[in-house]
Amino acid sequence: MKKAFTVIELLVTISILAILLGIASVSASRYINAQVLSSETNKVVSLLNSARQESILKGVEYNGIDNYLLYGLKFSNKQIEFFEYNSSNWPPPNPLDNITTLSTTNFKSELTNSFINGYVIFNKKGFPNSIGDITIKLKDKSKVIGLSLAGKPWIK
Repeated sequence: MKKAFTVIELLVTISILAILLGIASVSASRYINAQVLSSETNKVVSLLNSARQESILKGVEYNGIDNYLLYGLKFSNKQIEFFEYNSSNWPPPNPLDNITTLSTTNFKSELTNSFINGYVIFNKKGFPNSIGDITIKLKDKSKVIGLSLAGKPWIK
């Protein structure tokens, strides 16, 4: 007598494997999204710190002769522009003028912010022209980054 698997045994085994693979793929997808969200949160914090540091190290305050030369970030739905602000106007006008975009960073996540007019500029001492929050949302998860009066970002 030959021993072999019946069709029913094979179908049950294949069904169990399909269920396990489905569960694993959902878990893997959630893990990947969590990693992307964490990475993009760190990227926003890094950009905020970079703009602040550039203003502290290279910034110039208006002295009646030289314009302000400060650095900041402009936020849109899926990107952040790192810019240089060169003007004698403070606070900066709306719409923002006299800026030179130095770099643009694109995101997979959706970005929203509560800054006045959607941007923040740091003065020579590292203080922002506006405090607020940046919300980074990817599918059903989100993280919020706050910016203090001292100009230091923190993850809430």
